[in-house]
Amino acid sequence: MGAVQHQLIVRIINKSHLMYYGKPERNCECPYKAVLEVCDRTGSVCVVLWNSVCVSWYRRLKPGDIISLRHYRVKQRYQAEPEDIEISVNSRNPTARIAVLPESSVSPQYVPQAPNYSFYNSLELLECPQGAVCDVIGLLTFSGRPERIRSKDGRGAELLEYRWLRLEDGTSNRPIMVKLFSTSQPESHRKLHPLTVVVCTRLKLIRAAGRTDSCSYLTNTTYTQLYCTGLGDHSEMSYRTLRPVRRFLRWLRSQEDAAVLSRALIGGCFVYPPPPVSLETFMKGIRGEPGFLRGSELQREMARLCYRERRTFCIQAAVTVVTYSRIGEEDRCLFWTDRASSSPSSSSFTRPSPSSSSSSPLPPLCTPRSFRPPLSSSSSSLSPSSSAVSHLSPGRSGSARKRRQLLPAETLKKRHPWVTVQPEPNKTVVLFEASMEFLENWLRDEDEGESLIPLCYYSSRVRPALRGRSRR
Repeated sequence: MGAVQHQLIVRIINKSHLMYYGKPERNCECPYKAVLEVCDRTGSVCVVLWNSVCVSWYRRLKPGDIISLRHYRVKQRYQAEPEDIEISVNSRNPTARIAVLPESSVSPQYVPQAPNYSFYNSLELLECPQGAVCDVIGLLTFSGRPERIRSKDGRGAELLEYRWLRLEDGTSNRPIMVKLFSTSQPESHRKLHPLTVVVCTRLKLIRAAGRTDSCSYLTNTTYTQLYCTGLGDHSEMSYRTLRPVRRFLRWLRSQEDAAVLSRALIGGCFVYPPPPVSLETFMKGIRGEPGFLRGSELQREMARLCYRERRTFCIQAAVTVVTYSRIGEEDRCLFWTDRASSSPSSSSFTRPSPSSSSSSPLPPLCTPRSFRPPLSSSSSSLSPSSSAVSHLSPGRSGSARKRRQLLPAETLKKRHPWVTVQPEPNKTVVLFEASMEFLENWLRDEDEGESLIPLCYYSSRVRPALRGRSRR
């Protein structure tokens, strides 16, 4: 069909992330597109925003909005059945006209239906089949650091960034794990920190292969969207009145900020699902990647890694040192070192002063920043071939002990982030404000009435034309 001048009023059901289709041999200023699933009372169709229209309108549109379209084209959908159509909205040939309409301005007989949501809690996800598409709401207690992996679409050159999220909803002891890729919502992704109420829509369930336990996680689809507290998104979305959301808000009001912060984490290295215990199962899952790597091969593969790129390698080596400590007790730890004798011996170590640490024969270890491996003094030294199970005491030198006594109690508490929460009369300040964002916000706007054309009008006209074209 040619350019359509009539007005089409539809509601956005789903919204995809931004898609880049630029190529070196093509000269295009804005090689982006986005797909919107829209509907009215007669049916549904996909609207494709192209080039500068996509860049100008992508952030203004969200699922649930009612929009008015003029000057667009109706085409056969790319790589689809002959009867599938799509509406192409571009900046030229013709220049499209888009407007967001308040629901009160549309005649009740033409108001499209609201988007449908399928919220699942952590208990219900255990019974969902592989590949099920669902929506989740939860309290964020872990936000992993951004990482990147190679795209598996065959090109092998694109790097996709993702991060792990852990959500709690109070229905079971098992949290909701989300492997979240980009959704073209940078403001929402910057709000991903503990005590944030997160709603993720149109996620796909993935179950780990070769595992007997119910190890599963959720990840993106084309239409995944993210909504966080602090941006006012929840008060504008229609899901705030649904029963699963209200049930979650009742559980949220029973939580305290300090209790949630005590189990909250940010960043760090996180691998999910956990690697299999059996080496045979692990080797089957690498799917063509190199097996055991030697020293030179490992260095070559690591040199190929890009910034924040994550890969899994399999190496064979001997464990020489193992350390263990509890959270909040990093100054007291256990460590094991390899030795040739049959039975381990136990000894106690005191931290040496900075002047004696330079003569330590024990090499430094690659441990987390808050973790301090013990350094041996001249009176109790360990050779690399010895073995010991040691208990590190929090002893200090005389000068360090003086400095510790001079510091006020408030300064000492600031060294441990898990005790920085000060008691307040209301222990649920942050969580209470988060739940308040779900209050309904009804807007009344002026009424605008125009003639409407249903989606079935284009379906009935395009299908005979496509059939006639295929016969020719």
